[in-house]
Amino acid sequence: MEVTALFQILGILIATVVLLIAAILIWLHLERKKYDHVPGPPMESWLGNISGMIKMREEDKYFSEYILQNCQKYGGIFRMHFLHTTLIAVADPDAVKELLITGHYPKPKIYHKTFYSVAGQSYLKNMVPEINTCTDIFMSRLTDVSDGKSKIRMSTEFNHITLDVLCKIGFGMEINSVSQPDNPFTNAIIKTFEGASYFQTNPMEIWKYAREVRKVVQFLRNFGKKTIHEREEAVKRGDYIPDDILTLIMKYKEDDPDVDFEDLLDEFVTFFAAGQETTSQLLSFMMFTLGKNPESFKKLQAEIDDIIGNKSVISFEDIGKLKYLDMVIKETLRLYPPVPGTSRIITKDLTIGGYKFPAGTNFLISSYALHHNEKYFDNPSEFRPERFSDDAEERVNTYTYLPFVIGPRSCIGKHFAEIEAKIVMTKFMQRFEFKLDKNQSFGVVDAITVKPKDGAMCYLRVRA
Repeated sequence: MEVTALFQILGILIATVVLLIAAILIWLHLERKKYDHVPGPPMESWLGNISGMIKMREEDKYFSEYILQNCQKYGGIFRMHFLHTTLIAVADPDAVKELLITGHYPKPKIYHKTFYSVAGQSYLKNMVPEINTCTDIFMSRLTDVSDGKSKIRMSTEFNHITLDVLCKIGFGMEINSVSQPDNPFTNAIIKTFEGASYFQTNPMEIWKYAREVRKVVQFLRNFGKKTIHEREEAVKRGDYIPDDILTLIMKYKEDDPDVDFEDLLDEFVTFFAAGQETTSQLLSFMMFTLGKNPESFKKLQAEIDDIIGNKSVISFEDIGKLKYLDMVIKETLRLYPPVPGTSRIITKDLTIGGYKFPAGTNFLISSYALHHNEKYFDNPSEFRPERFSDDAEERVNTYTYLPFVIGPRSCIGKHFAEIEAKIVMTKFMQRFEFKLDKNQSFGVVDAITVKPKDGAMCYLRVRA
């Protein structure tokens, strides 16, 4: 009798599991059916298109290349299924305009208040002297290793300088990462981005990275708590308080009592991590583009020699005169956008590109696929800074060039990053010649931000 009851219970459990699996599969089918009218790659299994993405990773390619490859097959709007999520990839200028300019998808107020306060010209001008000071320390560091024989991982070096600049200007902190290369902050930021990337491309194996990522994120949050509390105490004592990003974030809490401490902490970690990473990778990729294009390198160096000469302090006005440097930065960002895409979730039913999408649809707008599409850029793999010249025959379409996104949710650090990159690169070109290590990989790694796989390995020597 007991054996019979046990079999009955076992049978009920098996039936329940089977029904649950069937219900999940039916639900997945119905969810995916909403997008049957949209073209896209066929699913390899009930997991969707995950295996195709993993295969590309094994071939040493990254997610944005997967998007570009499918864009070339299925057009500027196509769908992809990943487990229970359907993503609509977008690499179409009309769709970009609809999704990014309509204003239906604003950032939280804290982003806007901070952005408009920080992006003002007076703030940007005031931060230039501090960037000069930090960069001079960085130049001294590079001079010590610029014997023309030592291989230098420039992405690591740029991580240090951008972290020092952000901490000094944004949060009033002296990290001294350039002088102390083993500083734990840089490693924490790198691990955070790597973990997020691993989750995107290997969601079934996130456990391999979860513990380490959790540890470094907690390190950043604890540091953020300490920094915020120290600033609060300084305010109470009546100490001088700089008008920096941290002050603006904290002021927002004063203006809105509903903002709690965890909100402040989230903002701190976001600015701290993302604020230096994108600038660092822009500078690293400029080593690629200039190192592989000696004529562009010579032209840029000649411009800097002519306009800046031996000036030790680069002014805000000087930056505006370096037209070719601006073109080099823009073209580098086209080839290697540090953040190769952005997402939007629509809040109401919408028709885009002739396709109807229900509210809740998740769109992935691929800057990389737009930037490398021959429909919008002639010979897109070619480095050609003159595309961005005021005299260019074909003007670059606003909706096909999105290194910092556009619209009400554009990158809040855009102007900060551009000014910092221009000062650092100008001082670098004043002082050094460099050659790329030809044996390194010129591939890239997608760790949320895109970075050189081997770190932009170079040999430096001081200019005669």
